[in-house]
Amino acid sequence: LGRRLTTVAILNAATGPIDKQRLPLSQLLARARITPERWTAETVQVHVGDGRLQLQGHFEPKTQALDVRGEVRQLPLVRIHGELAAQRVPDLSGTLAATGQLDSGVDFDADISSQGNATGAGGSQRSRLDVRAIQARGRWSPRRLDVERMHLDAFQARVDASRLSVALPGADRIEAVVTATAPGFSLDADAAMRQASGGGKLTLSVASAEQLVGWLRSLPVLGEALPALAATGAAQIAADWQGGWQQWLDGLQDPAAHPDLHLNAHARSAGLHIELPAAVPAQGTDAEGGKASSATVIDMKKLDAQVRGNLAAATLVAEGDLTANGTHAVLATRAQTAQTGASGAPVWNITLQQF
Repeated sequence: LGRRLTTVAILNAATGPIDKQRLPLSQLLARARITPERWTAETVQVHVGDGRLQLQGHFEPKTQALDVRGEVRQLPLVRIHGELAAQRVPDLSGTLAATGQLDSGVDFDADISSQGNATGAGGSQRSRLDVRAIQARGRWSPRRLDVERMHLDAFQARVDASRLSVALPGADRIEAVVTATAPGFSLDADAAMRQASGGGKLTLSVASAEQLVGWLRSLPVLGEALPALAATGAAQIAADWQGGWQQWLDGLQDPAAHPDLHLNAHARSAGLHIELPAAVPAQGTDAEGGKASSATVIDMKKLDAQVRGNLAAATLVAEGDLTANGTHAVLATRAQTAQTGASGAPVWNITLQQF
């Protein structure tokens, strides 16, 4: 009494990629056994060509116990989208698992990677849309997410994270060590932010703006949404800070109340050229009959700017040679800011020591 066995089998005789308004899956098989004490998925199989995704596991409503295991075996991404097929993106294989109790905590582990070759393709040359690895191991609970290790290698970019911890549900505490690379770009971050304490450091480097823009434009979906901007050159930003995120927000209203806040940020470039498209297509006139807007051109031959201090008092030093839409400026500036006034809205004095 109360036991039920359900079996589903669906065959698709007209498979095709989703960009052709078809479904790539060729077969769906599922068999589940339901009792009041346990819901069991004996097998769930999604077949795409000769590859498949298979899941099995169970859930106990009374104890909230969950145990799910999965396997990806030679999943042919070339059958899912025409652009993936054109790039001969290799098949994916790997495992995934989630075990624990939903009301107290669930351990998860995913390890999925490509085998180097696409279904029906010879050679081992990598394409720009390869998904090389998706790996994550950690623990989720209603109050906290801990990721021991995360590694993503896809679309010519890599992201590695360790000691990632987020307090749930409001993200009141965030800790992470993250490194990321993409063509022409790299990022390193190490931060531990709480409401009333914390700090971190960040380094962002654009080694080649031309490569970075070209890579962004090559990404599926996102590339089509990017404006037709062009960029060349390089730039670097480095920053470190002390203080909790709520302290920084409160400091905007009362800077003197948080004297321990500190920021040190440094931006530099030996040459960066950016061209942004016009807001209105160049057809001589805009929608109201006026003159069409022109493109924005920024040419930064040199920039070296640094900010040190906090919201109550800071020092800015900037040197640079910039041209924006024909307007040329040579910077050699040193300024200090300091809060004045003991009550009401904060007021700052700005002292230019060099301009």
